[in-house]
Amino acid sequence: MKQLRRLLLLVVGMGLAVGPVAPGLAQEDVIKERQKLMKSVGKATKTMGEMLQGKVPYDAAAAVAAMETIAGVPAKFVKLFPEDSAGDPDSKAADAIWEDMARFQKLAASLEKDAKAGASVAGNGPDALKGAFVKLTENCKACHKDFRLEDN
Repeated sequence: MKQLRRLLLLVVGMGLAVGPVAPGLAQEDVIKERQKLMKSVGKATKTMGEMLQGKVPYDAAAAVAAMETIAGVPAKFVKLFPEDSAGDPDSKAADAIWEDMARFQKLAASLEKDAKAGASVAGNGPDALKGAFVKLTENCKACHKDFRLEDN
């Protein structure tokens, strides 16, 4: 018991010692992490889009996986917008995110919900995927319209 207590104190002490450094490190990489997550959404969207356009054969498992990939992004993504990352020239995040974080988070929650719903039907064929895909991409467009800077 005494050894367990010492170990616990050591772990807590290390956490306190490292704690202040970790947020600083996370700040440097927050934009890259946001971009990585959005690239995964883009790749998943492209996979489904190509299936729906007939460019590649329909693959139910790939469609479900694409929707699941997208469903896993919003909860992580919305946590990657600390105040000090606003206005960074390496980011396409518009200041509107920080001005209306509640709406930004609401759109992200809607994306997650629609992607989960899409994952539950994507295995039923292209027609089922199409309806879910359209709803999902409407979320993407709404968020990009208000919260993403245009390419220069």
